[in-house]
Amino acid sequence: MIKKNSLKDEYWEEMIKRMKAYQKKFGTSVVSRGYEDKELYTWYRNLKNQYRKQTLDLSETQIKQLESINFYWGDGHEIRYRKIDDRWLNLLEDAIKNGEDVKCNHRYLYKGQHLGTFLVQVAKYNKMGKKLDTRERIESIGFIFSQTSREPHFVVKRFLSDLKEAEVSRKMKQNFQNRFRKYILTKRERLTKKEIQQINKLWMEKFSEERVWGIKDYNAERIIEWKAYRYDKKINPEKRWYPVQSRAQSLYTYLYRIKPNKYAMANLQKHFSKKELLEMQKEGFAIDFDLPNKLNELEKKN
Repeated sequence: MIKKNSLKDEYWEEMIKRMKAYQKKFGTSVVSRGYEDKELYTWYRNLKNQYRKQTLDLSETQIKQLESINFYWGDGHEIRYRKIDDRWLNLLEDAIKNGEDVKCNHRYLYKGQHLGTFLVQVAKYNKMGKKLDTRERIESIGFIFSQTSREPHFVVKRFLSDLKEAEVSRKMKQNFQNRFRKYILTKRERLTKKEIQQINKLWMEKFSEERVWGIKDYNAERIIEWKAYRYDKKINPEKRWYPVQSRAQSLYTYLYRIKPNKYAMANLQKHFSKKELLEMQKEGFAIDFDLPNKLNELEKKN
């Protein structure tokens, strides 16, 4: 219970007066723990604790006084989080009004603020069933999460929509070729047969050529050059598959691109023994022993 003398009219009125001053200054009736008036904070916390424990004993007049200053009986953190969300939502609304291409990723900044990180965090909480109201507010402003999602279904949907609307040109084709390799081909195993067929059909309509799934086999001369380097004891005494740049510039440049690409490596694996592939794997080459068979099976299905 609140101390007996704390309920005396004189003391009560003093606390109400201080609360009104606090609210006028900060625009809220949630008293911060670090506020300089420790007595006010203690009084405020005592009221809330007794309310939570259902031991609060106040007169109708006192309750009306608290209501008149919008005294908040819930968790103050909720209000603070709401205010934080409000600031980000105002920034998001400003970005959309200014025609900004807002991105849901950690790299995206707007006016020097990490707006993209805020959106990423909201999406993360949504997966746990939290901040769903914040998501609704975000989408009501005009930002639709599904339009920036990296999930294969949404990636394909955006790819098809953009490809359909795009005006054909050499530069446009190269852009979609790069986009296909980076965002579609790498997700191939997770695409449905229908999605693959839709991409094939639209690609044919746009460019009058079949859409190649998989990376074309590389020139056999490159493989010969690569193996020659690996087994040349004078140039490569370390017996490494990844060349030293100063020793084989052209080969280094060629391998630099394909080393981390498991799909490119999958198309090369047939040229090497398992022992050689294991050596490459130890050096960091993206070797997936099961991927060539998976790609072959998918090719047959399509």
